[in-house]
Amino acid sequence: MPTGKGREFIPMNTLENPTENGPISLPEVVQRTVLSSKTLSTRLSAEEMEEVEDAAKREGRTRAEWMREVLLRAARQQAAPPFELLLEELVATQDVLFNSLLESARCSAANGSMHPEAVLEMIKLANRQKRQNALQMVEERRVQSVVGKAAR
Repeated sequence: MPTGKGREFIPMNTLENPTENGPISLPEVVQRTVLSSKTLSTRLSAEEMEEVEDAAKREGRTRAEWMREVLLRAARQQAAPPFELLLEELVATQDVLFNSLLESARCSAANGSMHPEAVLEMIKLANRQKRQNALQMVEERRVQSVVGKAAR
């Protein structure tokens, strides 16, 4: 029903989603717009626009949601290498510390001492495996995040 300025009255508990044929809940609408205060624009050909719209539809998102997600994912990937390097070094340090403590405890139990060569070997091993271990840690965290979102 009109409100006098060409606008239509929309019940507070639902809003019509322009890309789908059904009502969506108000919390979902609020969730989509929270903290989105800046605008980014670009020009696309008709074919490119159709590709973008099709991609958004395939993922069940609005065009704006899909573009925001893709842009942020790409931007964050550019920032990933320093993070990955730091994580690799942290994982290698953690491995060296863990193995040193374990070896030290074994030597103490046997009334012996840890040889410097053993520590150097631990460092070499940690450096060889640090990337693989860091990537495994990131993947495990990603899986936990996906499982957590699916459970909600």
